[in-house]
Amino acid sequence: MSEIKAQIHKAMEEFLLGIDKDLEKRCRFICEELIDEAIKNREGSKGKHDFTGNFLNSIVVCLYKKGSPLVAYSAAEKVGKRPIQKKMSAVRKLYIFEKDYEESKSQYKPEQYTDMGYGNVDAIRFFQSYRPKGNFLFDIVVAYPVEYASFIEIKRGTAGYFKTKEEAKNIAITYLGI
Repeated sequence: MSEIKAQIHKAMEEFLLGIDKDLEKRCRFICEELIDEAIKNREGSKGKHDFTGNFLNSIVVCLYKKGSPLVAYSAAEKVGKRPIQKKMSAVRKLYIFEKDYEESKSQYKPEQYTDMGYGNVDAIRFFQSYRPKGNFLFDIVVAYPVEYASFIEIKRGTAGYFKTKEEAKNIAITYLGI
């Protein structure tokens, strides 16, 4: 009787491992779709302007397994154009660009304080330090970790956050059947 029980137990383990691998594969695909969507929504936002490229390069989609970091998909890897300088901060009165990230002559007086680092570094730090609060097998998190992300979305409506959030629902329904 214990031999049959052992065979059933082994079969169940193999079955669950197969489900786990299939689900992880689907989650990775969803992450790739989400980072593309987040970039598209930022780049397509009417009235947006990238002065330094840090906001765009900070966007990251993270996949966690049982609360631990598994893989990150960053806009920095996708867009292939790094920020032209560190993040602007309200510590300076005015930034003047002969050629900004979008290759335009521009100037900007920041309203937000930052650590004056790089957005792509913020993305890496977020992935390494953030831990999902739920008790799920997989968690997918879309993050805009620069200090002024909320400012851009709330005040200007050009981050693309809400469009990406809505599209995340459609992607989940399509690929997970929920």
